[in-house]
Amino acid sequence: MSNRYAIRNGAVVKTRDANVIGKALEEIRDRNGSLIPRRVWEESADPDAPLHPEFEWDDTEAAEQYRDTQARSLIRAVRVVNDAGRSTPAYLHVKVESTSCYQPTGMVLNDPDMRSQAMAEAKRYLSAARNRLEDIEGVLDVLKPVDAAIDVLDRKIKRKSPRKK
Repeated sequence: MSNRYAIRNGAVVKTRDANVIGKALEEIRDRNGSLIPRRVWEESADPDAPLHPEFEWDDTEAAEQYRDTQARSLIRAVRVVNDAGRSTPAYLHVKVESTSCYQPTGMVLNDPDMRSQAMAEAKRYLSAARNRLEDIEGVLDVLKPVDAAIDVLDRKIKRKSPRKK
């Protein structure tokens, strides 16, 4: 019996048919015993491969996109350590005038709009982690505190959201 597939909410894919993607990944896994990212894109290099449209094949563009990913990772890795030895992220991700960027954590926390954005992003990460936990048998008991934390973030976001003019 064949699996039916869906695309995770918020995922960016070019092939809108989840079953095409799922079946192609299943076939690659069956041939190789597991899914390894490099193997997936190598087997998708043929323009007729079902997953070919999912990848950037212009090496110059792909290199720039990868460097963007490296830079994001580098920015997120840096933390500020206070005198007590507690560390916090040096920068948080926000949008300023519709441009996605990173700003110093102190600046973000002192600006109501940026703070609300940072809390909304934290909620998205926590919700994604919660969804992964839900898929793992035997961890359902930890979902209640996670759900409570998501609810708290939700209330804070709604309370702190800037008023529309």
